[in-house]
Amino acid sequence: MQDRERKGLEDRENLFPGFEKEFGHWEMDFIVSKESKYSLLVLVERKSKYVKIRLIENRKNFLVNEEVFSLLKNEKVLSITTDNDIAFSK
Repeated sequence: MQDRERKGLEDRENLFPGFEKEFGHWEMDFIVSKESKYSLLVLVERKSKYVKIRLIENRKNFLVNEEVFSLLKNEKVLSITTDNDIAFSK
């Protein structure tokens, strides 16, 4: 798989003009605890602030990808913004 060129958050408006005015632009991150290997995978739709949360056993790529596809399979997805967490690398 070829590495994508990383874009900063400030580039979103250039990449997706009006991204905050149109449903389908998602942000994704984890809520983690040092007390447990489990994490919360959190997705927020930018315009509506609609939230989807899933408790996941670990942050391995295959599990994260599975859960993201499951959570968003019936949703409009124009973009997903993540941080540089290694779990989001694929």
